[in-house]
Amino acid sequence: MYLTKRSQIIFAQPTPSSSPTAPQHKAAYCRLPIISNKPAIATDTGGLGEAVIDGKTGFVVPPDDPRALADAIRRFYMEGKEEEFGREVRNEKRKYSWDTMIENIEALAAEF
Repeated sequence: MYLTKRSQIIFAQPTPSSSPTAPQHKAAYCRLPIISNKPAIATDTGGLGEAVIDGKTGFVVPPDDPRALADAIRRFYMEGKEEEFGREVRNEKRKYSWDTMIENIEALAAEF
């Protein structure tokens, strides 16, 4: 689910803990916030809670808790987290880029 406000987009993924197809969906959704450079609000199921750094690149809420999800979405907009979280998502993405991997490998190789 994408939510928009003032041209800002946030990725919200409420996955119920009992969903029979949850494992397949979670694997795909784990990468979406970083690929799309968007903050995320995700349920703490599967790898989603690990892919989103709570309070840094988005919010992680308990599964099957619509109130917590609504509160996180409200908090995101009321506290103006769009820019801060978006910046942190881009920083996280850079950490896992090919350029960064090459730099790290070259630095490691230079030690030998």
